[in-house]
Amino acid sequence: MEMRYVDGRPVPPGYHLETRPRKGLVVSGPIIFGIPYVLSASVGASSRFDPDRWLYVPVVGPFADLGARGSQCTRNTFVVSAGVTNTTENCIDDSGARFFLMLDGLMQTAGATMLILGLALPSHLLVRDDAPYAAAAPAKGGWTLRPLTMGRSGYGVGVDGSF
Repeated sequence: MEMRYVDGRPVPPGYHLETRPRKGLVVSGPIIFGIPYVLSASVGASSRFDPDRWLYVPVVGPFADLGARGSQCTRNTFVVSAGVTNTTENCIDDSGARFFLMLDGLMQTAGATMLILGLALPSHLLVRDDAPYAAAAPAKGGWTLRPLTMGRSGYGVGVDGSF
């Protein structure tokens, strides 16, 4: 009932050309975009860290949050003896958060790109002109299994059919 259309070739008799969005990209794109976005927006809502407010912005937000984080290091200098000082630097390791922000941003970007491409680059199909009538005729009879009451308080299974 449907054939792939090759650009430039004539449409065979009995067929017409239809343009449809690419279903796989249109369905999977919002899922791949939506799940990470909802999770990151919930993190942005519950976090007290100011750069996490960027997580409300789709696609760009995780990358902006990554850039706004900066390094969280404190430098302590203390005197060891007369004229001698010692400096220590303590940094908070947030490499796990940075990894998940990058993953979040890449997944949102991939999902949005898939949706846009699925809508912008539709597929072309050749569909038979008699497509609604091409299926076999429905069967003349059939049967159904259903619960029945039997007697005053009994239950059972019955078969109804038409032939």
